[in-house]
Amino acid sequence: MIRGFFLLSILLFCSTANSSEVDQIIDQAIKENKHLDSQWMNALHYKKGWFFGHQSEADSDSFFFHKDGKSNPELEFRASISALLEELTGEADEHPQCKFPTRTKIAKRLFPSLENKLRIKCPEYEQFKAKMGAKSVSIVFSSYYLDTPASAFGHTLMRFSKFKDPKEGESFELLDYAVNYSANVTTDNALIYGVMGLAGGFKGEFAFMPYFYKVREYNDYESRDIWDYHLKLTDEEIDTVVSHVWEMKQTWFAYWYLTENCSYHMLSLLDVANPNWKLAQRNPYFVVPVDTILTIKNTPGLLHSIRFRPSKRRTVKYRLSSMNSQEKEFFDMQAKDFTKPIDLSSLTTESKAKVLDATMDFLDYKFAEEILMHDSAPSVWKRKFLIARSKIDVKSKEMKLPFPDREQPQLGHKSRRMAIGGGRTGLNDDFGLIEYRFTLHDLLDNPVGHNKNAWMEMGNFKFRYYPEVKRKGNTSMFRFDDFSLLQVVSLSPIEEYFSTMTWSAKLGSKIVKDKACDFCFTPVARVGGGFSQDLNWLVYYLLISTEVEVSKDISRRGYRLGTGPDSGIIFRFHDRFQVQLRGEYLRRFFSPNKWTYEYSGTLRFQMFENNSIEAAYTRFEREGEALVRYLYYF
Repeated sequence: MIRGFFLLSILLFCSTANSSEVDQIIDQAIKENKHLDSQWMNALHYKKGWFFGHQSEADSDSFFFHKDGKSNPELEFRASISALLEELTGEADEHPQCKFPTRTKIAKRLFPSLENKLRIKCPEYEQFKAKMGAKSVSIVFSSYYLDTPASAFGHTLMRFSKFKDPKEGESFELLDYAVNYSANVTTDNALIYGVMGLAGGFKGEFAFMPYFYKVREYNDYESRDIWDYHLKLTDEEIDTVVSHVWEMKQTWFAYWYLTENCSYHMLSLLDVANPNWKLAQRNPYFVVPVDTILTIKNTPGLLHSIRFRPSKRRTVKYRLSSMNSQEKEFFDMQAKDFTKPIDLSSLTTESKAKVLDATMDFLDYKFAEEILMHDSAPSVWKRKFLIARSKIDVKSKEMKLPFPDREQPQLGHKSRRMAIGGGRTGLNDDFGLIEYRFTLHDLLDNPVGHNKNAWMEMGNFKFRYYPEVKRKGNTSMFRFDDFSLLQVVSLSPIEEYFSTMTWSAKLGSKIVKDKACDFCFTPVARVGGGFSQDLNWLVYYLLISTEVEVSKDISRRGYRLGTGPDSGIIFRFHDRFQVQLRGEYLRRFFSPNKWTYEYSGTLRFQMFENNSIEAAYTRFEREGEALVRYLYYF
């Protein structure tokens, strides 16, 4: 018993001595500001506060070892290192070293003398690494998808490839794994989603999944093209990214649609691997997915190569364009009835194969979700076509679509825009104007790198200053002229097999410029639907639009409705030079002013990259106005 007491005393003394020694080492490290090491700070997602100090963007208590760790890097550093150095007493996978392998890796660098205490084996983490088998990393950009608000500006995720060379792994990329960051959405209401997304009301979480899930979602379900940006990372940097992805299981982030979104957090993962890049830091406060790609492009030595994966829609269209008239005729007949294969006996063997291959791709496109259900009608139809195809002794040719150089997202204009200019109204009132647009693109912007038939704007603010306003007794006036929280126009040209509705939507406010009132500033919501046609050099559209305006000055009811035709023609003389003619004629309800009209002509010319000039004339019911402005994209 005495011997046991003696041994216990020695162990307690040694433990106390070791603890004291560790505390001294940590104290010295803090004196040397090692707790502010850039990689360590990135791994804990600390950012400088608005006025002083630091605050971590991670929002889960389980991510920190000190109760004040979210806002105090020094206390969290001390608590984290102490936790990492704890003796293993239970399951290895529950030890801090196994939950936070990136912190463990950084601690080994900061404390070489303690490395032998930072070598606990972690079975679950090692299985995770082996499962990923990451030899290279890509940032994946899925193209703009206007039918879903969350994807209207694209989406980015990270892919881990099992091959160092992307060409070598091209045939096996569906076996890779992906890491996605997205909001854990708790509502189906679009308005509530928008408000909560802008206000950080959802939990943002990282998800680890097979890459083919995302390919199926983007390429097939939503017919979005996928751009793969293969990165030049060292083995050590890849290992760090993988370890930090593992750590992300311990936390969640407030999801902010305009700031802490998928774009931002893909860059924050890379910043942990190499803090010298400062990728997230180099982005503006508000960030959209294409900003991620532009940041990578502008980082010397980071981008290795770019690969393109066409959507199912693009693939089908390419197959149809390669058919001769006879093959197209048989495809037309088959597309009218998928219940069974038609008789192709009059075709050559090669033509039979082409018709059946195109038919199955078209089935996959048209019934993207139903085709995966075993007993669904489309899956039954496809099995019949597969049987028919198996009887044709011709190997299907690998589809090699032309690389769409002009559509590469990184080649597009910058996402933000400022404009300054001036003009004159019909009453000879001169004015100056200033505009700020948060993002992203309208129908007259240079279409390279963007969807040429889409107008996607968020956060457009327009102000005007009038030195003298004659109707106001020659007094000066500064006013908020127009605001768009969101404005979308989706021109879907009429095409055989692929036509969808052309539609538009706007939510914001504006100055009323008809006879209903004088300088009324009113909230406005507008939707429209119709059709469009794209002749390459010319696009035209016709919508039936309905809008509601709310103001106590606009009618006795405090609001009015308007509905009627809204049409336009866009002449695309060159990517840098485009002209638009537009007009609308609305029947007004609940307003003494029964009809209003507006027509305009706009010319825009891009002088050089990210710099354009514009001249426009607009005629409203009450007056006309002409303006000229300079636009700068940044």
